[in-house]
Amino acid sequence: MSAVPSLDVPAVAPSPRRHLHLVPSGPAVVDSLEGGRSTRRAPLTRRAVLARRRFAALLALLVLVGGGLLAAKAVAEANPAGGATSVTVKDGETLSQIAARELPSLRNDRGVVAIQEANSMSSMHVQAGQRILVPAG
Repeated sequence: MSAVPSLDVPAVAPSPRRHLHLVPSGPAVVDSLEGGRSTRRAPLTRRAVLARRRFAALLALLVLVGGGLLAAKAVAEANPAGGATSVTVKDGETLSQIAARELPSLRNDRGVVAIQEANSMSSMHVQAGQRILVPAG
């Protein structure tokens, strides 16, 4: 036989159901709770508004200048000025043939795109006698 200690715990009657109560809110209640002190900020002076606008304009200008410098650096790295050669297109020659001959280290399609970018060309059409720049491959 085993012994089980008994606990004398009084039975607790369930508490009556609580109801929600509406609590007033708004600035009048906040003022009355704080003893009349308002937590609202005073409106900014004209001088403070102008100072904030100048700061925002300066920040925007710095972002634009920084972005421009980064873009210029990317363009300079993508199109190095040194090593580009000038080629005159022969009669019946295509841009694809020039890319294959002048840029053998690149795939032909990439060579064509490199030549188009170096010359700001929007198409693959070239004419006999036209001079085009071929970037270093």
